Amino acid sequence: MTDTINVIFPDLDPSFDVEELTGDVQQITLEGPPGPSGGEPDVYAVTSVSSWTHAHSRDYPPLVRLVDSSNHWVIADVTYPDSSHVSLSFPTPFTGTIYVS
Repeated sequence: MTDTINVIFPDLDPSFDVEELTGDVQQITLEGPPGPSGGEPDVYAVTSVSSWTHAHSRDYPPLVRLVDSSNHWVIADVTYPDSSHVSLSFPTPFTGTIYVS
């Protein structure tokens, strides 16, 4: 699999060593082995929680994404107490959707 990422350097230092430079845009190609199949995230609707723990069966610490009831991304304190659990804590009660993938 090959992915292309464009990185913009607004104040490029002339001593910065880049191979291909067009204006202020550097193209970097990353290649690596394919990752595990992602599948669909687990989706949980929660109402007014100040903490939340989820048991999962993934072989890795899952990514957690949160969207509140107004459809805004939310940042929470995410911890992994052991290899099969993820815990979230919120400074104020959270109502919205938790995506675990």
